Amino acid sequence: MKKPVEVNELKLIEDISILFEKRVILYGAGNKGAEAFKELKAIGIQNMVFCDGDMRKWGTEIDGTRVIPLQELKRSDTVEDIIIIITPENPAFVDQILNGISILELKTVNVFTKLALDIAIFQNIYDPRISEIYRDAYIDLIYYKKLETHFQISYDKVALLSLSKDIKNENNVIVFQPGKVGSSTVANSLTSIGVANTHIHFMSELFTTLSSLNDGFYRKWINNLVKAMKEQKKVKIITMVREPIGRDLAHAFHNLTPKAGRGNGVYYTGLPGDSFVNKYIANRIGTDFDGQFTWFDRELKSVFGVDVFEHPFDKDKGYALIRQANIEVLIMKLEKLNSLEATIGDFVNAPHFKLIDVNIGENKLYKFLYRNVKNTIKIPRNVMEKYYNDAQVNHFYSEAEIAGFWKKWESNISDAELTRG
Repeated sequence: MKKPVEVNELKLIEDISILFEKRVILYGAGNKGAEAFKELKAIGIQNMVFCDGDMRKWGTEIDGTRVIPLQELKRSDTVEDIIIIITPENPAFVDQILNGISILELKTVNVFTKLALDIAIFQNIYDPRISEIYRDAYIDLIYYKKLETHFQISYDKVALLSLSKDIKNENNVIVFQPGKVGSSTVANSLTSIGVANTHIHFMSELFTTLSSLNDGFYRKWINNLVKAMKEQKKVKIITMVREPIGRDLAHAFHNLTPKAGRGNGVYYTGLPGDSFVNKYIANRIGTDFDGQFTWFDRELKSVFGVDVFEHPFDKDKGYALIRQANIEVLIMKLEKLNSLEATIGDFVNAPHFKLIDVNIGENKLYKFLYRNVKNTIKIPRNVMEKYYNDAQVNHFYSEAEIAGFWKKWESNISDAELTRG
């Protein structure tokens, strides 16, 4: 049985020197491979070739650089130190590529994805081996233009447009909750069976005061939407909660890379000697980001007048159904979601409802880095205590569940206080 190839993204992120010391094989002779080639060339890397599992590409060139066959990859591995950067057009092909590489039984232990490459360059952009000229050009080309894309589009503006369009449809379900609690799975599962829904995170006056929606037009627009909903015969809202340490970690990864108008999309730029795990990921554990549990007062209560903490929550079943005037709220724990298909189906009058996982970290390109970080990160004990002694967390989670969360993270717990950068 062939030994599977291990991908340790942190090795490259924390030590960019291997890019300068070894021959770089870009596995994937497509657009992503060409993009990685330009990025590497921009920071001064010259010793590169492409490789691809598609034999039709063997012998061709990209920007004057050859695409070598698998046999030559094997030969290169036997006579020199190589590093392989996987650059698939579709993240779903990464495991397939790794299986193909494992068959070659290479001796190199340096196999990474383009995600790790991108993060490594940003974290190490001030490495003395990267000249100032290339550094400035790289930051201008890769960093700021992607940030411009983000700030041109607001996810919540798009969601509000959708809500405005669907406001007259009294069968429309509002999937309204803080981010990274499983809401994308629910929303897309509803869409897949034809149940109209609007997926949105924020509607409150406080949020719009602090966000890009901060002008009189949008505030008036949102107020009119809320007024129209309150005048409807019935408004159905689905909202969710999640174990807070896991959510913080998921949120950090969600906002790790630039997206087309979604997520913060800011790569971590460090100084020589900085730790990606300590300065970027761990620095976000314990912050509760947009306030997962205070969200219920700030958003759901302030907008619709529903105080979830005044209503009992069935911790064993993992959900509560709240009816208040014309508002119906189904609130669920992500950890119980797979057992609640029938409950969701009843709530939306769709007995054939089935969950479709669409936003699971283990299915994303960052899954290797996610695993690496989970095995490495240290969580201060005082952060664990802050979360799991919180009355709002205890409203949803039983003592046994909280004990399970402590058990889940016990190998990561540190008695050192977290110093935020």
